[in-house]
Amino acid sequence: MKSQLTPMQQQYLDYISNHLQEHHTVPSLMGAATHFGVSVNAANDVFKALRKKGHLIRYSSPHGGRYRYKLAGVQIVLRKTA
Repeated sequence: MKSQLTPMQQQYLDYISNHLQEHHTVPSLMGAATHFGVSVNAANDVFKALRKKGHLIRYSSPHGGRYRYKLAGVQIVLRKTA
């Protein structure tokens, strides 16, 4: 069961959801930090809280490198390009 969100966490979740609809990807920590005018560490703290409360899932990129995020309950379909 997902936990209640603070108003700030809800703002981040709404931003992430809107970004996903528009760009078909979850924003980076840097993108979220820039959007909200906070440090990357502050954005990371909110992302961590959203993960802990079951709203975000962190996974390893299949291409290596940094972690990526997806919204819990949202299936992301990767398309092959020709």
